Amino acid sequence: SAQTLYTLNGGSPVAFSPDSHTVAYTVGFNQLVLADARSGESLPIPPVPCPAMKALAFSPDGETMAIGGDSCDLQIYDVHTGTMIRNLSQVPGNEYLSLDTLSYSPNGKMLALFGYWLKIIDAQTGEKILGDDTGYGNHKIAFSPDGRYLVVSGYGGYTEKDVIQVRDVRSQQIVFNISTLQDEIRNLAFGSDNRT
Repeated sequence: SAQTLYTLNGGSPVAFSPDSHTVAYTVGFNQLVLADARSGESLPIPPVPCPAMKALAFSPDGETMAIGGDSCDLQIYDVHTGTMIRNLSQVPGNEYLSLDTLSYSPNGKMLALFGYWLKIIDAQTGEKILGDDTGYGNHKIAFSPDGRYLVVSGYGGYTEKDVIQVRDVRSQQIVFNISTLQDEIRNLAFGSDNRT
């Protein structure tokens, strides 16, 4: 049966590293915490210069993590030291990011971002690969395991609140829509077979 190992004094967003050894979460508005998932012991990290963190994601190799949110930079942190190693908002075109969610591609080469718009950038350089500058809403996104598709949910101007879109990553064309009965999708994930 399930057993509580410990309780973390923090809030959303929360993410596990790919090897399940580290859990990342936030305390207050701008305190990022990296903790040992087995013991709960945390690595001290200076306050992150972000007024309201809303999105974080580990890279597939578990070495780095990306964070973003309202009125703050898209930053890449070293998971082992807790230090910032790249600020992708210094790249032209990324200066005014306001993110609801972000996701690494399975090979770690791309980051999908969603806030005021959907955008896919190079995870190393921050250069724009694809973008759709329309719409607004609190969206969720996820790559398929093979990296070919991106699933997008949301409400407001970009997608109807009860519609999930499956998009081709290279062309950004909508492959198909999935109608749901939900007013707000809280999370999205693909099955390991790429079919569900």
